[in-house]
Amino acid sequence: MSNKWRPAMAWLYLATCAFDFIIAPIASAIIYAQYGQEIKPWVPLTLQGAGLYHLAMGAIVGITSWSRGQERMSELKTLSQMSRNVESETSPVTQVETTSYRVRRRTVTPPSDTDLQDADSQPRNFDPESRTVG
Repeated sequence: MSNKWRPAMAWLYLATCAFDFIIAPIASAIIYAQYGQEIKPWVPLTLQGAGLYHLAMGAIVGITSWSRGQERMSELKTLSQMSRNVESETSPVTQVETTSYRVRRRTVTPPSDTDLQDADSQPRNFDPESRTVG
C-alpha cells in the first residue's frame, strides 16, 4: 500500500467525480420521473462547502504526482552519474541498479569474416522470411 497510495487517491477522486457529476444526477432524475414527481436538479455533494473537497484532492494528487516526478528525475540522474563514473574502457559496466531501476548492458560482438562472406553470397532477391529465392 505504501507504493500504490498515489494512484489509489487519483482513482478515488475520479470515482467520486464520476458519481457526483454523472451517475447521481442521472439516477436522481430517473427516480423523480419514475415516481411522477417534479424533477429537481441534483446538487453536487462535493461542491458544498465552497468546493473544498476538490481543492484538497487537487492539492494531494497534484503535489504527489509532481514530487514523484522529481523522485524519478533524481533516480535517473543518479543512474546516469553512476554509469559515467564507474564505466571506462578497461572496466565496462554490465549492470547498474538503483531502488527502482535495473539496467543491463549486453556486449555486442562484431560479425566475423565468415558471416560477412555468407551475407554477400546470398542472391539479391533473397527473402529470409519465406526462405525462397525469386
